[in-house]
Amino acid sequence: MTARARTTLFLLAVVAVAAGSTALTEMWMRRSHVAEDAHSWVHRQLNVTPEQEQAIAITEKRFNEQRTILLARLRAANAELAQAILEGKAKSPKVEEAVQKIHVAQAELQQLTLEHVFEMRTALTPEQYDKLLKLTADALSQESH
Repeated sequence: MTARARTTLFLLAVVAVAAGSTALTEMWMRRSHVAEDAHSWVHRQLNVTPEQEQAIAITEKRFNEQRTILLARLRAANAELAQAILEGKAKSPKVEEAVQKIHVAQAELQQLTLEHVFEMRTALTPEQYDKLLKLTADALSQESH
């Protein structure tokens, strides 16, 4: 395979990664617009009482603030990757750096979400917490298909 063919294949792979990460960001952004609906839905599924709502209010606020920051970092990293692809037209340190920023933001968002789920345990009954874990596992299973 010629160097030009390898470069073309690499560029196509980078474009595919960029498109995939952009699609994921779009999906997360759409979810962020319906996050309140999802939040309300989960609380309804768990039959969260007003007292429990009050007990987790600070946790919810902190989670939403941190999530907003991470989603903004993810959008910025995707924009950086897009620009690096357009400027470099090939694999470059800028492309690699942007991809790494995307991976870090995605991992931090996943970790934040899991920590939030586990923190809710203190305010929920054992039955509610088990149901929350099941809802979480179901959502993760659906995303992997």
